[in-house]
Amino acid sequence: MILYHGTTKKALMKILKEGIEPRGKKKSNWEKGIGKSRPDLVYLTNCYACYYASMACKKDNDIAVVLKLEIDSTKIALYPDEEFLFRATGIEKRAKNQKEAIKLYEAIDPKRTDLFFNKIANRQINWKDSLNYMGTVTADFVPRECVVGYYAEKKKLEFILNCDPSVSPLNYKFCGQQYKDYLKSLDFIKVNN
Repeated sequence: MILYHGTTKKALMKILKEGIEPRGKKKSNWEKGIGKSRPDLVYLTNCYACYYASMACKKDNDIAVVLKLEIDSTKIALYPDEEFLFRATGIEKRAKNQKEAIKLYEAIDPKRTDLFFNKIANRQINWKDSLNYMGTVTADFVPRECVVGYYAEKKKLEFILNCDPSVSPLNYKFCGQQYKDYLKSLDFIKVNN
């Protein structure tokens, strides 16, 4: 299955040697809003990579890069995105205020859907639900062999104009196909592993 990851040109060479690793102690790209990205997971998407690449650029001279990945879900463990779990299971509606919402969000462990979330949904929740609901999944690590190509965009505005920065189920429902088509139109540089 083809998925994408947004990053920067600066990170590209390391990724091509070592694979895509979780951010660890590095600052999250998502400091505002309901919750920060988890330090122990890698975020993949079928549509929002341009936006993620734009957000990874912290300096004016950073170059946004979209990685095209060939992911075999029988070899790489994939998990639902925590925002999917937060929204699709109704946890967000349980919060009385922003502070409580953040606390609930940060308590979510996408690797442990077998407990709380399956009970709420009355069925097994998995990464496919997350990808179909809002176009995002997570993984522990993506080996370098999965990177089949990359596209670098010096004009970050190009990416932003082609991918509305509203990552949500509603946005995915109405705009997801447009974003997928844009990603497919990019002239990726092939990577030989």
